[in-house]
Amino acid sequence: MPGELIAVERRITPADEHFVHGFFVVPPWDDEERLHIVHKLPFSDHMPDPGDEAIVGVIDTHDDDTFIPLATTTAWNFKLGAMAHWIPGRDRTIVFNTYDGTGYRGRILSVDDGDNELIAHPVFTVSRDGRYGFGHNFARVHELRPGYGYYAHGTSTPMPIAPDDDGLFRVALDTGEAKLLVSFAELAADYCPADLDQPLLIGRSLTNWSSTRLLISFRYHNRSDDTWPTAIVTMDLDGDDRHLLCDFAYVPKHFDWFDDDRLWLWATWPDTGRGFHLVTDRTGHREPVARGGLAVDGHLSRRVGGGPILTDTFPDADRLQHLYLYGPESQKAVHLGSWDSPWMGSMDLRCDLDPSWSPSGRFVTFNSIHEGFRGVYLIDVTDIASDLT
Repeated sequence: MPGELIAVERRITPADEHFVHGFFVVPPWDDEERLHIVHKLPFSDHMPDPGDEAIVGVIDTHDDDTFIPLATTTAWNFKLGAMAHWIPGRDRTIVFNTYDGTGYRGRILSVDDGDNELIAHPVFTVSRDGRYGFGHNFARVHELRPGYGYYAHGTSTPMPIAPDDDGLFRVALDTGEAKLLVSFAELAADYCPADLDQPLLIGRSLTNWSSTRLLISFRYHNRSDDTWPTAIVTMDLDGDDRHLLCDFAYVPKHFDWFDDDRLWLWATWPDTGRGFHLVTDRTGHREPVARGGLAVDGHLSRRVGGGPILTDTFPDADRLQHLYLYGPESQKAVHLGSWDSPWMGSMDLRCDLDPSWSPSGRFVTFNSIHEGFRGVYLIDVTDIASDLT
């Protein structure tokens, strides 16, 4: 890829212990860009068993990168952690997933005084205005894709193909009450093949910048060729005004909202080929982008307020993972660096970089295991990003 420039990273988590910040579209920084959410994991070489606890905490980057533990949880995995989020509009308050002995729920916690409360449903994403969390059944996910689900419950979960009482839930973060927005039965009836014979699974949910639109990706396991056909549907935050943005046939992969009306999406269409596209919500209009600039799929996000695209790659033939910035206006790519990613024996244990932005766009942080333990690393991209606009 063009624009070779290796940046200098700094590890912000302690050496010889295992830490991840979480998933790539979850903003890990507080508004002051001082506290950075992390999960301290008890081990790195096998899947968690019921009762294995991770510690949710923050790194104080203004105080020698001190780790401040906040709470423990048995609802975690290597890919997502406990989906810990800052809640926009609330002073230094986070929400993360936990298991209360009967089911998975979200816990809202004040970093300053420890006050906390349980809400009715676990969360995958938080609306950018801080009103809602959106989540799905992590026990169901564990049965189908263990690396993205939770096993604190320690039992098998029934797997009907498309139940009408399960799907995507919205939880009000002020009251803690949950509502089923769209069921698996509705998704199957409206968007899936008539002969669907495998259980549906929700992959991701994410609101647009102004928290007026929500997307979900959902999928099923095609056992004949061991693939995961995926589709993306958008809707308003009440679950209405639904639109099929990308069908199973077009193989959508990773994505982020580019602005309020368009998604930056890796997919394959017959007329525009395989690669990144800008796809317009409701209309489905699409145009190929970043061809020759970003040649492979990765965990991508756009800088808050607009600007460059941040993305990683999966391990290449030399087991290296790469980190890039791409300027949509300048159409330039900058290579930030490469890090070794040794094979862990299972895809569910792989340590993806999963890079994320800070609120101002000054910093990017990412996970890596290149030092022999899982750590969280920081790069100041102020000057680099300014060259891309």
